[in-house]
Amino acid sequence: MYHLITDNNISLKLDHQYSYHNKYSINTGKMNPKGNGVKETEGDYAVAWINHGIAPKNANYQYVIYPFSDQKSIQQVKTGNFKDASYTVIKADSLAHIVFDKPSQTYGYSILKTDQNLNVPYIKEVSNPALIMLQVNNENFINLSIVDPDLNFIDDLGKPSPGQSYPKEIEITVLGTWNIKENESSVRVKHKNGNTLLSIEVQDGETYYYEFLK
Repeated sequence: MYHLITDNNISLKLDHQYSYHNKYSINTGKMNPKGNGVKETEGDYAVAWINHGIAPKNANYQYVIYPFSDQKSIQQVKTGNFKDASYTVIKADSLAHIVFDKPSQTYGYSILKTDQNLNVPYIKEVSNPALIMLQVNNENFINLSIVDPDLNFIDDLGKPSPGQSYPKEIEITVLGTWNIKENESSVRVKHKNGNTLLSIEVQDGETYYYEFLK
């Protein structure tokens, strides 16, 4: 179930589609030997989109996905009576999108712009666009994971290298003084001005997971 929580106009199209196998050539009428399955396929599809109009300014939207929705919740959404207080949107602008999930006590950070004070709980700033999750176990114990969405197909000389991911470093400034629970070669920890500077080497879109204690 998709629940739109902002006032946007939604367009929706439902249809039946016919298509060809991606290994079949309509020009030659032949199937590539590597192709398996039937030449022609079909199926129902649905697509929805938000129309912001021409050259929008400060356009935005917010929606929540509920993977395992029951009929009661779906009906409540249809009638406008669906309420969900399990999360809070902390920030939603051109700098970052940040949400707090109350049941798991977890912050989700999607960092868009770098080296700027986020002015949000726990994370002060990040040197590169990144996806971060931070779970608060208690005031003295947090779990932090980070993913770099950029696979970095650029070599050390600045030349494109398709298919070859190169490591790069991301710096995260965490508010407060924290120490890593177990030593990890992929991260360096420094303390400066009452905060914690993490230097993390990332590569291949891998998720890096750490535990920190005060």
